[in-house]
Amino acid sequence: EMSRQADAPFLSAGAGGDTVSRTVESFDVSARVKDGGIEKGLAAIATEIARVKQFGFNQSELDRAKASMLARYERAFNERDKAESPGFASELITYYLTGEAAPGIETELKLAREYVPSITVAEVGAMARDLLPDTNRVVIATAPQKAGLTPVSETALRDSLRAGATATVAAWTDNISGRELLTKAPTAGTVTGRREIPEIGV
Repeated sequence: EMSRQADAPFLSAGAGGDTVSRTVESFDVSARVKDGGIEKGLAAIATEIARVKQFGFNQSELDRAKASMLARYERAFNERDKAESPGFASELITYYLTGEAAPGIETELKLAREYVPSITVAEVGAMARDLLPDTNRVVIATAPQKAGLTPVSETALRDSLRAGATATVAAWTDNISGRELLTKAPTAGTVTGRREIPEIGV
């Protein structure tokens, strides 16, 4: 929602876990910004981290995330006969190297249906606070090298991070929940013609 605002601090942003090596995992929060917008973008994501740590998430946000997750499992299950070999190979390599379970999509879907609905906003908020401490943190900023664009300094990054982390925030207002995709339904069309292509059965 923030990225669609007229003067958005970033073009896009997101968060998620990543594996640095077999023994080191990280939780990453990242943003893509316009040229020269690193400080503004960093302050913005630091502010959102502060908001999540203080207030967690709304029930409607969690409900959408759970519905999306279950839909991904359903889609993977429904398209299991179309799955390509590299996906299976990657799963087996991970199983061999790290011991991560690879029970197959049938079992994964069953487990998702059983456990995903039981996840609560309190649990997700607690997990977010655990994953987003104020210590053990690395900030990486990359930008193109071109005329008129000055590289951001470490001091500026520290100041932006501090400004965002100490900003006064309120709980996020979820304006998406319950909204219709279209405010006014379009007028129904009519079929103007039909033809068959018997060679391919359509």
